[in-house]
Amino acid sequence: MKKYKEELLPLLGKLPVPELTHTMSQLVEWAAPFLTDLEQRDFEKIVKQFSTNEGLKLQERLELHWQETEGSWLADFWQESYLNGRGYVQSETNFGLVIQDEAHRCVSSRAEKAAQLIYQLTKIYLAFVEESYPLEFAKNKQHVDMSYYENFFGSCRTPTIDKDLFFKNEQANNYVLILNEGNYYQLEVIDSSGNLHSLKSILENINYILAVKQPALSGERDLAYLFGVDRSNAYQAYQQLNRQKENAENCQLIETALFILSFTDGKDETVEERVATMLLNGQDQIFTKTLQALITKNGSIGFNIEHTAVDGVPTMNLLAKVFDAIKMETLVTSQRQETSLINRLSWQFSPELLEMLVRCRRAVEEEAAAYSIHHRTVDGIGKNVLKELKISPDAYFHMALAVAQKDVFGCLKSVYEPVAMRGFYGGRTECARSLSTQKKIFSEAFLNKEKAFEKAELTELFLDGIAAHSKRLVKCQKGLGVERHLFGLQKMVPDSLDAAYFFQSEAIKKLTRNFLSTTGIPSDLLESFSFCPVDQEGFGLYYGILEDRIVLTISSKKEQREEGKLLIQQLEFYLLDLLKLFNQTDRE
Repeated sequence: MKKYKEELLPLLGKLPVPELTHTMSQLVEWAAPFLTDLEQRDFEKIVKQFSTNEGLKLQERLELHWQETEGSWLADFWQESYLNGRGYVQSETNFGLVIQDEAHRCVSSRAEKAAQLIYQLTKIYLAFVEESYPLEFAKNKQHVDMSYYENFFGSCRTPTIDKDLFFKNEQANNYVLILNEGNYYQLEVIDSSGNLHSLKSILENINYILAVKQPALSGERDLAYLFGVDRSNAYQAYQQLNRQKENAENCQLIETALFILSFTDGKDETVEERVATMLLNGQDQIFTKTLQALITKNGSIGFNIEHTAVDGVPTMNLLAKVFDAIKMETLVTSQRQETSLINRLSWQFSPELLEMLVRCRRAVEEEAAAYSIHHRTVDGIGKNVLKELKISPDAYFHMALAVAQKDVFGCLKSVYEPVAMRGFYGGRTECARSLSTQKKIFSEAFLNKEKAFEKAELTELFLDGIAAHSKRLVKCQKGLGVERHLFGLQKMVPDSLDAAYFFQSEAIKKLTRNFLSTTGIPSDLLESFSFCPVDQEGFGLYYGILEDRIVLTISSKKEQREEGKLLIQQLEFYLLDLLKLFNQTDRE
């Protein structure tokens, strides 16, 4: 895949290390909304001390690291931060999504849907291998990073005693793995000449998998759960599983498979049930596999994505290609059953391993039950309305979110907003921390019950917040944000240097708290998209700003269920209510 890595590298910018003085001045500004006047003055003193002492030394070390790194100074550090996590990957790093029924309504049966997904995903994999997959460009016609696309295929997280490893199969691969009711099947998708097997042939082998009535052993039914427990227990169970030679060979097949397709028994009657199934249901899901497609009993299609080495925007670009191709593909139907391409995996279970798997299942089920998800679609507002007003849709959304948060909680806490840095090789994402002083001033004024602000004054404050938001995002896109620079500086701290007074200061803790962790990926392809809250008392919020509507999905721990429900309800209200500032609609 040299076209997307080595050959693309010189066409992209190299992710910069911002000037220390720039980041420190921005840091003071970014932290201000969360601090009292006294806290702000104390923090300014801390920043000044760090900037003229330890910060200079760490900046020098980071700049040296930048010089010695051919690609991105951030990439390896950022990937390592995921792999160091010791919790449940499905709730700590993964994201789940559900595809709109309209995108695959042309394909009727579950077998046909599975065959199409496998066929189209494998075709994309081969396009990358053959370097025929088209290069992507930004709106300004500039090249964007594509180095991470290879990580979708033949990759997996594997547990070790103190941290996970990211495994990427570098050899040519020709199979995927299919899970159905505890049965594991290896399905060959590419023949010995490197050609993709026909859609009809793949379909007929899947017909057999769905038709065969071979009850799985209890250990087989519980096996997938070991991939979803906390990483220390996952390591112990994985070691126990691999003691048997046949099991070890099967685990290698899981790790090296191009991707996994699972027929899930998870609930799928409502939008919330469907996305919860994709994200958290551990039966027949290998949560550590980078790319896993799922098909429910009622034929809904979704995906679970392990986040270590891929991000949301490339994921949706990939899936858009898949479902566009499905719509264009000549429909193939067949009731014939074939076994020429499949191999059912056989496992060996000791009594000790069986007990471990039962404990794994209970732990994963408890983890899934610990979360609550709410979904809403807000009609009457979207890109079309906001573009007519010449307002950034993303900035507008975060203004409404600030007001909703202030209304529901009575105060403002930090909001994580990822910003793609695809203009740089291996850039990954920056965090914009969308709450600003301007948003705080507006939300307090808008909700002020003691003083009635004039509409013109509110509109001016609102537009100040919009401008500040857009300005911050542009800086982040250019690699000049605050948070990744702080992350890099902290990675440079040697054992002999004590900078905890700065990195562990209350101001930085307040700024970097992910009370509201958000992601906004607009796509008509999505019914819903969700991830678990990063902060145990906080919320995970997806928003998709489409042409004529905004799609919202919020997650929280069960303890915050009612607060999450109220927050998304008030967010819907203010998304529409703020339009009154521009005489577009009235509050009903």
